[in-house]
Amino acid sequence: MRFDNFERAVATLELAMGGCNKMIVFLEQSAGLYEHDIDIVLVEDLSKRYLTVRGKMLRLEKAWKKFQAAPKT
Repeated sequence: MRFDNFERAVATLELAMGGCNKMIVFLEQSAGLYEHDIDIVLVEDLSKRYLTVRGKMLRLEKAWKKFQAAPKT
């Protein structure tokens, strides 16, 4: 997708990062609302994984933009 339509590829990455952010918020809300009925360790682990994946996508997007902006020889 990156080589076919760069803008759409970046938009897809940003949409996925937004999804990760939403999921982290939902997990934190569920941990707060159902404090006694939910495994807090699991919620924290899932939140950490979503945060890690989001960071990887952010670095990928930055690398793509850097590559796109590089002068062509």
